[in-house]
Amino acid sequence: MKALIVDDEPLALDRLELDLECVAEVTEVARARNGAEALSVMTAFEPDLLLLDIEMPGRDGLQVAAAAAALPHPPDIVFVTAHREHALQAFELEAVDYLLKPVSFERLRTAVRRAAERRRARGSDERFAQLQEKLAELSSRREGEPERPRFEETLWAPDTGGAVRIRVDDVECLLAEGDYVSIYTPSGSKLVRETLTAMQTRLDPARFLRVHRSAIVALSQVRSLRRRTGKGATLILNSGRTVAVGPSYAADVVKALGLAKTK
Repeated sequence: MKALIVDDEPLALDRLELDLECVAEVTEVARARNGAEALSVMTAFEPDLLLLDIEMPGRDGLQVAAAAAALPHPPDIVFVTAHREHALQAFELEAVDYLLKPVSFERLRTAVRRAAERRRARGSDERFAQLQEKLAELSSRREGEPERPRFEETLWAPDTGGAVRIRVDDVECLLAEGDYVSIYTPSGSKLVRETLTAMQTRLDPARFLRVHRSAIVALSQVRSLRRRTGKGATLILNSGRTVAVGPSYAADVVKALGLAKTK
């Protein structure tokens, strides 16, 4: 913390400065000999902590404290005085502490640490308030936006002694086998207990297409399409695997592959 000492007694300034140099929380010290000088130094120095005598010529310490409280970043205040009678006014100004001269080093260090703790707590509160504002801003931005569905990037299948992870990017096709689905990748296939319809809801429709009541293919894995007799067709995948296209799915397949005739 940066500390500003304000006292019209040079010896008091010297002693406080020496003591503060031994307090770990204080990183820099400035001095002022009266209230007017204190206000000038505060503007340029921007102290975190103000150690104020009360009885001074011109503006007294209470007036300086009131002026400091109006600054954009007001310092914490510790009064250091020989007069007991101003304690109530001091704490009405939310002073951290009220020290009576002569001040012991331990008492001064306790007051400084109390000020540092108050500053940390205030900083934490401010950061929390800023976080709340940012969250509220993000929430307001999202109001009215449709919720984006999340699709799987990883599938899990039973394996000997446990389970194996399958990257969706590696999937070629999925074929229904009753209440099971076989997931095919270039390295082989894995069987999972799930219906094809349930699996379809977990996959991005921009990447995977239902081409048969028993088959879903990854569009990126389709190498070619061959028409069969009647209304059916067959997809040839990059691995050479073939997948039948059901007659009722043919139009969707042609459209998804960009093969629809343009007029």
